[in-house]
Amino acid sequence: MLRARPTVVPIALLAALAAAATLLLSTLPVLGHEGEEEPAIALEPASVTAGGSVLVAGTGLVPDTDRVLVLAGGNITVDFGTVRTDAEGMFRAELAIPAHLPGGLYEIRCIGDETLVAELKVMPAAMGGMPTPEPSPTSGAAPSPGPTPATGGAVPSAAPTPKPEATGPRPRSTTELGVLAGLALLLALAGAVLVVRAERLRGATAG
Repeated sequence: MLRARPTVVPIALLAALAAAATLLLSTLPVLGHEGEEEPAIALEPASVTAGGSVLVAGTGLVPDTDRVLVLAGGNITVDFGTVRTDAEGMFRAELAIPAHLPGGLYEIRCIGDETLVAELKVMPAAMGGMPTPEPSPTSGAAPSPGPTPATGGAVPSAAPTPKPEATGPRPRSTTELGVLAGLALLLALAGAVLVVRAERLRGATAG
């Protein structure tokens, strides 16, 4: 009487198939994060007169988290409070620069899990220049020409920094997921074929 011989799957083959499946599945999160933007902040403009305002834009940050905005330079620190990122890890905030702030180079710092820094040039309010009134003409005398306006009194502002474009994580395409699933299926089929051949060879040898 013939007895059905139980199919024995080699342990090494099972381990190899499990490792291949794990490797394929681990690549899925990597595909979803391709193109993710690095955390950064940008200022617009990058140069401002004391008493003016500057726009701070952050991108690539952790979504729905609070950040502290600070202006620092030398022994001066101005705390602008906190700002919260949106669902895409971005924020925009307008900061009012104090009018009494001395001119010089400062840093706008965005403090959270990490500290992001952008350089800001501040010009004293006095450098803006005051208009000179024209003298009133006197009776019986020809009016004197008005003074020539000064052209070098104000320091031109630097060109505004372009706004950072928000680029969110690239969505996983169905083609990539299909290819990975097909590879996993092919590996499983190849393992099954090897097991069947091994059993047939073992049966032929025993006969």
